[in-house]
Amino acid sequence: MCKNKLWFIALIFVNTILFSQNSLKIEPPFWWEGMNYDTLEILIYGENIRHLKADINSPGIEITKTVTVENPNYLFVDLKIDSDAKKGFNLILSDGEEQVYKLFYELKERREGSSQRVGFNSSDVIYLLMPDRFANGDPANDTIQGMLEKPYRELSLGRHGGDLKGIQDNLDYIADMGFTAIWPNPVFENDMHQQSYHGYAISDFYKIDARLGTNKEFMQLVESCHARGIKVIKDMIFNHAGTKNYLIEDLPMKDWVHNWPELTRSNYRGEVATDPYASDYDKIKMNNGWFDSTMADLNQQNIHVLKYLAQNSIWWVENANLDGIRMDTYPYPDKDAMAVWAEALYAEYPNFSVVGESWLSEVSHVSRWQKNTSINGYNSNINSVFDFPLYFALNDALTEPEGWNEGFAKIYSVLSQDFLYSQPNDLVTFLDNHDVARFADIIDSDINKYKTAVVFYSTVRGAPQIYYGSEILMNGQPYIDHGSWRKDFPGGWQGDNVNAFTGEGLTDIQKEAQYFMKKMLNWRKTKDVIHHGSFKHFIPQDGVYVYTRYNEDEAVLVILNKNESEYSLNLERYREVLQNENTAFEVITGQEINFADELLLKPLQAMVLELKY
Repeated sequence: MCKNKLWFIALIFVNTILFSQNSLKIEPPFWWEGMNYDTLEILIYGENIRHLKADINSPGIEITKTVTVENPNYLFVDLKIDSDAKKGFNLILSDGEEQVYKLFYELKERREGSSQRVGFNSSDVIYLLMPDRFANGDPANDTIQGMLEKPYRELSLGRHGGDLKGIQDNLDYIADMGFTAIWPNPVFENDMHQQSYHGYAISDFYKIDARLGTNKEFMQLVESCHARGIKVIKDMIFNHAGTKNYLIEDLPMKDWVHNWPELTRSNYRGEVATDPYASDYDKIKMNNGWFDSTMADLNQQNIHVLKYLAQNSIWWVENANLDGIRMDTYPYPDKDAMAVWAEALYAEYPNFSVVGESWLSEVSHVSRWQKNTSINGYNSNINSVFDFPLYFALNDALTEPEGWNEGFAKIYSVLSQDFLYSQPNDLVTFLDNHDVARFADIIDSDINKYKTAVVFYSTVRGAPQIYYGSEILMNGQPYIDHGSWRKDFPGGWQGDNVNAFTGEGLTDIQKEAQYFMKKMLNWRKTKDVIHHGSFKHFIPQDGVYVYTRYNEDEAVLVILNKNESEYSLNLERYREVLQNENTAFEVITGQEINFADELLLKPLQAMVLELKY
């Protein structure tokens, strides 16, 4: 049987399922008055609607174009929305002789000051949590009738039952720890057969996964966060969509996704984007290859795909009152299309924040994804990226012997390349995340190395991100699969023997780690010199790395000692930052210390000294 005939039979089968009630799906489901994005493209999905004509009889609303595509189940209606448009309008679909559908499309009133919302910045500390693994606040939504995957907590890659209510119930813990923003892994619907817990195979771009909660509950969570001074960063994915998404099961047009004769995965080598010698073959495979067999690669060069994604992000920012977006796999989609997307987003929200995941090890490769970093004339238009080079450098610094290019020298080298970034203070630094080994495993749960890392990320430039559980030295061993790095947060489930929210059952080392991070993060909250101060560092010497954050009023001197024995630090080379000071307040111990020409460092000690100018 030929492939076209198979495709046609499959299409009939899909239509039978999707249109059993002869209903229409409309996206975006509503919009707002007074938006800069006032040329809206409404996607309408229904059985055999291509032949229908769209009409509107409402002041301030004009249909500029109706687009039909290969699949007869889609209509794309382009609207121009003027400033005098009413709160809503009727969209009439007729077959030329009689009305077939009459749809009311709502235009909501915007929140006051919505366009001037301020995103996250270097004053924030971001708490990354995986909703399915953080806390189960509502066991009643663990199983949702009609959804493909059921809960299976004993399986590392199964659904465990964590949800938005679990996050909501523990916001006081998050705020008390000193976190000022949360980044939940994607909460979009992932109605997939298996391994849907992580959220990265979206089956509905406009709906919260029912096993996590509802759209209304997500908006309530944002409100509760804001009431506690916590910002909310939404994880979005524009590179791919889950294969159970209706837009993939019943493609509007063949080039909605990147098609291959057979499943072809990306080569996952983001370096090709900046490699002047990269082959066309490698570039195409990187950008157009599928991320996984269940994640269809979206074609952002298709103007309808790009509009759909741009409108979706603006819709979520406006509807849920978001403070930021974390964009997954940033180098993988079409870079020019993503720059257009970012431009549209920032035209609506000039002070907003987007951090792109650019998982690359070299500063030169990462920096091009931050806006105004000119490489071959390309501008991404996003303000922030994750500092993967610094992540790799710190791990090496804490686990390898000192040498000319080893140990602390790697941190020094990475930071010395900050000239490649347009705004290094806008970077997001991180201890670990959901895609890498747990930091506790990297350092073998060494409390001194942990404290050194917490001090470093609390005081270096940028906004630090902490992965849930890292505050209690949560490990991921023995490694079985990615689920090993995404264990349940202790205390988030009824009957847990250990409760990290209350401290019950934690070991002494875990309590010490949790208290230490809490102290450092709450201290950091109050320090503008850390948020926006200048940075100066000294070449590491004898296993000691020294740097300072300073402004006109004060300075903070940070000393990281890697030696396993006491070390006498000669202060002569640091006089340019110490000036004439011989006393300082040591933040970690809470003591005032006096020093002259030398400072005795304890083994494996991190010190944070407040100096007053």
